[in-house]
Amino acid sequence: MAAGLSKAFVRQLLFAAVMLPGGAPVDGVEEARALEARTRKVIEQSLGAVVGLDVVVNDHQHATGSGVIIADQWILTAGHVCDEPGRDVVVRFADGGRAAGKTAGLRWEGQEDCGLVHFDGAPAGTPIAPIGQSASLKQGDWVVGMGHTYGLFSEPWRPPVARIGRIRGHRGNTLDIDVPISSGDSGGPVFDLDGRVIGTLSSGGDEPWIGAATAVDLASRLMDAMKSGEQSGTNAQEADGATRVIAVQHAPASHDGADGRDSPEMLSGLASLGDGVMNSTVGVMVAGRDVGLGLAVERGFIVCKASDVGLTEPDLAVTLPDGLTLGALRIATDDQLDLMLLWAGPDTGLDPVSWSIAGVPPTGSLVASPGRMLEPMAIGIVGLPVLPTGRQDVLAPYLGVNLALPAAGGEGPPTADGVRLERVAPGDAAARAGLRDGDVVLAIGGVATMSNTEFSRALRLHGSGDVVKFKVRRGEEHLELPVRLGERELSDAPASSTALVPASHRVSGFGEVIQHDSILSASEIGGALVDLAGNVVGMNIARVDRTKTYALPGAVVAAAVSRLAQSADPAKPLVLVSPFDNAIVIAEKDGLIELLADSAEVSGPSARYMRNEPPKEEPPVDEPGFVAGLRGRDDLVRWAIEPLGAGVFMISVEQACAEEKCGSTYTIRLGEREVTAQTAASATPSSFRTVEVQTLEVPAGRSFLELSPMRLKGTATDNPGPQGEVGDNGLMRLRAVRLRRVG
Repeated sequence: MAAGLSKAFVRQLLFAAVMLPGGAPVDGVEEARALEARTRKVIEQSLGAVVGLDVVVNDHQHATGSGVIIADQWILTAGHVCDEPGRDVVVRFADGGRAAGKTAGLRWEGQEDCGLVHFDGAPAGTPIAPIGQSASLKQGDWVVGMGHTYGLFSEPWRPPVARIGRIRGHRGNTLDIDVPISSGDSGGPVFDLDGRVIGTLSSGGDEPWIGAATAVDLASRLMDAMKSGEQSGTNAQEADGATRVIAVQHAPASHDGADGRDSPEMLSGLASLGDGVMNSTVGVMVAGRDVGLGLAVERGFIVCKASDVGLTEPDLAVTLPDGLTLGALRIATDDQLDLMLLWAGPDTGLDPVSWSIAGVPPTGSLVASPGRMLEPMAIGIVGLPVLPTGRQDVLAPYLGVNLALPAAGGEGPPTADGVRLERVAPGDAAARAGLRDGDVVLAIGGVATMSNTEFSRALRLHGSGDVVKFKVRRGEEHLELPVRLGERELSDAPASSTALVPASHRVSGFGEVIQHDSILSASEIGGALVDLAGNVVGMNIARVDRTKTYALPGAVVAAAVSRLAQSADPAKPLVLVSPFDNAIVIAEKDGLIELLADSAEVSGPSARYMRNEPPKEEPPVDEPGFVAGLRGRDDLVRWAIEPLGAGVFMISVEQACAEEKCGSTYTIRLGEREVTAQTAASATPSSFRTVEVQTLEVPAGRSFLELSPMRLKGTATDNPGPQGEVGDNGLMRLRAVRLRRVG
């Protein structure tokens, strides 16, 4: 082995790593098999009892949540899902069927959050979930949570999603859990490993492993009162007609605590699952930055996530299992699957991955994600049967357009060849790319858009931050415009991409995937997904949001690699493109270069372009987008600029910053020139103010201006990386950088 480590030696290190004070190694695989068997049984027996709830708030507003059938015609859910008694509810069963119901009584006092829905009844054979007792639960007990995360998906119908976790604490009527949850899960059941309901999901915290459920003992005590329609609790009395998500009100739990789902003992005990890919897994670096993992495949190639590697930066390398770093070449890509083949030379000594093509593990199966170290990076369970990607929820791309409606009485589009843009919001992603009112969009990313439905589906094949080519007809002229998609911020949901577990930039459009709840960050994507027999069942392709990771099935990756390798030639690497090719170049006008977030290239593991929900006013009021999540040196905001000749410009930054982040430092670079600035507190963390930085000499010709964090307040060292900061927005919210000519 070129890596210089024999498997026998590595196994000796491995056993040394898992020895406990008592001297015996943890037999984690057998324990995991027992956990998997019980988890799969709970899901198999209980899934049919878990329902989605579409609650009618008023004539124009619905709210969705989850619940569980606990008796004939009765569903247990969260109090904040009900909000008040007497509201109409559409109950959606696990198979997509429907029934009518009404909210009954509820208790909503902080995290004492439970309620009932009375409904017409379920189809014959629908299970009823038994109610357990929460008082006897202990810290470290395993639990299974289920719910309709981010709402009810119907294209195609998606059943409730299963996830696992452990009890982290028991505070009166609240259970602290590390089951990854988000909006839409509210009211979903938490089961013990005997299939009994021991809580209802109520809230999520800053990170995926921080969650809370209302203990079922409270609901049991209040059952008769809630059935009679009684409403209690301060929050219930103050209900204003809008469904809310309650923030967790306790100290964050440690991700790697001894009682957590990814405890050191658990991960160490499962280290042997990575034996089969130990000498197949490499790190992938672009410009000296870790962007993910790669896997050795046939003919000496390496497969990795294409969008993280890109085609603009020549400095590409892979790190072998022994730490040796080699330069690599980009050889071939599969755009739909987001796969890229790399070549690092014929003598790497890597072992090709042996893919399992027997099928996707059943829902509830335990899976592990081996990294480059001796232990898995994370464990989780398969949360759903294999499903096609497309509709993206919290991470949906945002364009900023209104589509013209079909002609009256017609099913088709108002034009013969595409979809007409009735309104393009000024300053938003579509407008910054050059789209105009009246443009007819013929295709998005090569997918024809002959109807408004096809337009939406084609857009959802891409994630926020992607640059997608739009084919457009403007009068008699045909254009092809690159559009950088934005992301809409949802104010009523926990953060989708978090400080310590950032999401991938591309998260959709892969076709069928394995969805699992392993907690991986964007920089840990690209490695193998293995089952408890060590079979490589897939390749992790995207960290999607706070609740899920996607993996391509092994058979899909194997077929794609075989297809790409047939024509791949290391002597003919892919042609690199100029980073200007997809950039929106901002020219000087009247002595000003105005760099809005809408036109920026946003990269790195945490940074994201975002947009607030537009105000519900007539006519609509447009709010510019902004960049959030700037946390470490790998996060970058970049603009292409073109001044009218060299000169001296005063730099100002339009930013919003919380008081506690005031004083954090960042850099602005233009070629070899660099200035350092500090964030300044604004009236609120989301209100923007303009701060003058200093002057900068700007050269003639087209170039890039870059902004990135340098030091975040409260960290011990400069350049802390994404692990060095907590909080939703990191450094600041950034709306614009302006350069005004002063000389």
